Amino acid sequence: MSRVARRLARAVRASTCLSVLPLAFAATQTAAMADEYSAQWGLGMIGARIAHERGWTGRGVTVGVVDSGIIAGHPDLEPNVTPESFSGHTLGPSDGDAVGHGTHVAGTIAALANGVGMVGVAPGARVTSMQLSGPTGDIDETRLDSIAASAISFGLDRGIEFFNNSWGSDPMMPAGGTDLETVRTYFLNERPEMMATFRRVVDQGAVLVWANGNDGFPSVALEPGLPHLFPELQANWLSVAAVGRDGTLANYSNRCGLAMAWCLSAPGGGDDEDADGIYSTSNTGGYVNMSGTSMAAPHVTAALAIAREMFPNAAATDLAQLVLATSRDVGEAGIDAEYGWGLLDLANLTATREGTTASVFSQSQAAQASTLSQIAGTISNLAASHGSGNAMPGTVSLSSHGAAPGEAARYRLWGSMLGSFSSTSASATSPGSISRTGGMLTGIDVTLADGIGGGVGIGFTSGNSQGGGNTARATGLHAVAYGSYSAGGFFADAAGGLTRFETSRTRNAIAGAGGAVAFTGSSSAVDVGAWSNARIGMTFETVGATVQPYVQARLVHQWLGSSTETGAGVFSLAAPSANASQFDAGAGVRVAAPAMALGTVATLAPVVDIAYARAIGSLGDSRSATMLGAPVTATGNGIGRDIARLSAGVEVNSATSGLSGTLTYAGEYRARARSHALAARMSYKF
Repeated sequence: MSRVARRLARAVRASTCLSVLPLAFAATQTAAMADEYSAQWGLGMIGARIAHERGWTGRGVTVGVVDSGIIAGHPDLEPNVTPESFSGHTLGPSDGDAVGHGTHVAGTIAALANGVGMVGVAPGARVTSMQLSGPTGDIDETRLDSIAASAISFGLDRGIEFFNNSWGSDPMMPAGGTDLETVRTYFLNERPEMMATFRRVVDQGAVLVWANGNDGFPSVALEPGLPHLFPELQANWLSVAAVGRDGTLANYSNRCGLAMAWCLSAPGGGDDEDADGIYSTSNTGGYVNMSGTSMAAPHVTAALAIAREMFPNAAATDLAQLVLATSRDVGEAGIDAEYGWGLLDLANLTATREGTTASVFSQSQAAQASTLSQIAGTISNLAASHGSGNAMPGTVSLSSHGAAPGEAARYRLWGSMLGSFSSTSASATSPGSISRTGGMLTGIDVTLADGIGGGVGIGFTSGNSQGGGNTARATGLHAVAYGSYSAGGFFADAAGGLTRFETSRTRNAIAGAGGAVAFTGSSSAVDVGAWSNARIGMTFETVGATVQPYVQARLVHQWLGSSTETGAGVFSLAAPSANASQFDAGAGVRVAAPAMALGTVATLAPVVDIAYARAIGSLGDSRSATMLGAPVTATGNGIGRDIARLSAGVEVNSATSGLSGTLTYAGEYRARARSHALAARMSYKF
């Protein structure tokens, strides 16, 4: 441990000769490239173009490049290099980049999207040079402790959160025993300023990204492995292995090994860097290929800049965990000693803000709204069957067989079993879903001789909805009331209800999760729903049928309680309380055939109700949530506003008692949504 050889100058194969390639060669190579994305093959491997097309480029985020310096005047870097810089050697501004290593790293992070050369992983980000090497490219080993500590401290003083460290000690971090204790003693005694700075990194919540090392070891070098010695560093540490163009670990790359819990892989170039190296900016003003874990690390640092743009209020350590959790699982299933969490994946990372990730909330509220609408239809049919839908005294406006006989006030006890099935089709913003609900309602009503009637009821339902790998369950307690009036051929009925839902949700399909670890989000809430339905129309009775054309309006409203997920780790969503409403209005016709005798014991009467309605205003199918403090809005499936409703049933009445039974089908049909319900009701009049 007395000699800690630095790999900064040799972190890439033959970097010395590559760093001084003539500008003419670089320009020729640039002209041969079709575009900036194909020039740097690593961008395609990690989905950088997808992230950029989604609007995430690291805009407004500054990262620190702790390296050999940066040529600030490079035309593909200049606007993205901050005027502030620091040299740990002189404790003044950076004095350039003699070896080109830091300039190459900076280009991988933040080269401009300007149609020239190549583009950085985070072209909207800025980089600050924190120089370790002197003007000739050498590092003063005797002062390295203070040089590195002062460079990182410079960034911390200026609020920089993410630091790329493509440098470190060659030896592999021992797994245990006396060798591990020797390393511990070395860092505590020989690197006290570094250790103090690393603890300051933890205190300020910053993140250090480290290259694993280029010795082909089965585990990481010393600095990327420090959390193995000092576990308090782990949340603030990322270590990076290098993969080649074929997506497998390069022969030179140290594996993740004992650092696999905070390690991932990224494009670093192949062993033949002329053919397969990472193409980025050079200190000559042109471009050059380099290979090494030094080239892999800045891909990850740039990903942190994009994550910060996406989640401006999140802790930097949460963003580090997000980069790990969204990495694409490669190698052995799960977190492994070769690739760690997997391969950096910006398509996954930026998918975490897509509305589909919160679709479980919009699905559950849509299922509850469907339940409320089905109950509204059931109770409205009940209101029609005992008052406005019956031929009561004064209701006949046109009759071919005389007026209906009058009767005294009568009471009715009733109970209804409910079962429903609903489905929505998938859209670009939300997966399809299937909902099933069952339950029971019971109540009492009264019909008066003067055409006035009404009733009340209570009940419960239990339902579940599934879609896109997510499940929601809701248990509802319902209270309903209804009334009707009829006179002179005119009728009107109205119904309303109030529901308390206890809702639980399970989110298994988490957008952006890379697969190394299975995440499941669980949440619960108490929601309150209310509905109202009103109809007015005329009754026309003939020998063949009773026909009732009407106009109708229905309102379904929900007060949605707040909920916060558990079990989803960094992907956890929080949904604040919200309101959701659906309103529709339209017209329909109810046709009841004359009762048919079933021998001498009962009569049977079929009824059909056909209606059309148009949804007006909000569809009540979106729900806002937050992830890491940033908004994520789940939209609905784009269900249609035109609604067709069909209700058909039969009523059997006892000829010798007040018993009756009804079986009714009710369907609602609209673009991208269908619902079907069956209700079986028994009642007793007295």
